[in-house]
Amino acid sequence: MRGRVLGIKKTNILRCSFFIVWLLIITETVLSIVLLKNNYLWFYGFCLLLGLHLLIKASLFRLDSSCYFGFLLFFIGLSGIFWNFLPISNYIGSMLIFSFFLASFMTFLFYRQRFQLFIAFILFFAGACQLLFEIKLIPFWISLAIGGVGVLLFILKYLFFVKRS
Repeated sequence: MRGRVLGIKKTNILRCSFFIVWLLIITETVLSIVLLKNNYLWFYGFCLLLGLHLLIKASLFRLDSSCYFGFLLFFIGLSGIFWNFLPISNYIGSMLIFSFFLASFMTFLFYRQRFQLFIAFILFFAGACQLLFEIKLIPFWISLAIGGVGVLLFILKYLFFVKRS
């Protein structure tokens, strides 16, 4: 039967995942505010756990939109947790861009959508320019020019040189 995994209906697995994730979110929120005294950490934990739930949904029902959004929330949650515990507060912009890159790339790996690969390349290039600016290797205007030209080239390549399926 295609609607079951190990004899259990997929909707029941998703419902159990939902309740477990919400219990973990409530626990994580209380712990981050009361014990750690960090008023921002709950949001990144929420993103991480909600992304995990969406990834479970994507794996059960083969939904590419849930896969993309789940990976995006998961990686945003990870980058926010790293941002809170490591001294990398200057690099949060590039970390968020790389979260979008990883979400697009992982969606490409699971669903073989070439558009996601092009978006991943664009985001990787933009994230690399942002990181070079954040570590002060290049000035803002040069990073903007390099990133803009790179993104424009990838868009033109996709629009004019990709075979239509």
